Amino acid sequence: RETFPKSYSGKLDIDRVRSAPLRTFLYGLQVETNDALRLENANASGGIAHPPFHFDYLDATVTNAHAIPLAEYWFIALTLPLVKSVTDVSKVLSRSQVVMQLLLLDSGAMQNPDILWGYLGQIQLLFLTSHEYTHLIHQHGARKPPNGIWTELVPQGVDGGIESQVEELDADGYAAYLVLTFL
Repeated sequence: RETFPKSYSGKLDIDRVRSAPLRTFLYGLQVETNDALRLENANASGGIAHPPFHFDYLDATVTNAHAIPLAEYWFIALTLPLVKSVTDVSKVLSRSQVVMQLLLLDSGAMQNPDILWGYLGQIQLLFLTSHEYTHLIHQHGARKPPNGIWTELVPQGVDGGIESQVEELDADGYAAYLVLTFL
């Protein structure tokens, strides 16, 4: 907790999230992600030996994702504002006629757009989690500060060099590969 800025108050207590559907979504995503990460081993990570992974949420006022390599665990953490942003975008997309047409879905057949909403949200959050996973597995380090925490969305005015841009492209590309393989 002491390594994060004041805009973070620690691990998110999912039970304190007001919305029951969001709580259910958060628990489901956490269980599924941690189950998948438990199956991950050095064979799946290109031979990179590593400690166990853990996925969780951080209680924060900022929209962000983090990859945190510690000796005993490698953490992937999303803030609640990031999750809410993704689910809000997914809700809009799930009700878009253009998206329905692109997915070849008949709007009349789509009786419950919340099914598509949840699916689109899971795909986006899977991408974000895979992106952070890639930073850890590929051992990116250009944006790794002394506290050892990769911060995905850096404040405006902070420039990344070519090395950090290449790492972001690598993380995006590998995350897209992992998501498409999963789908």
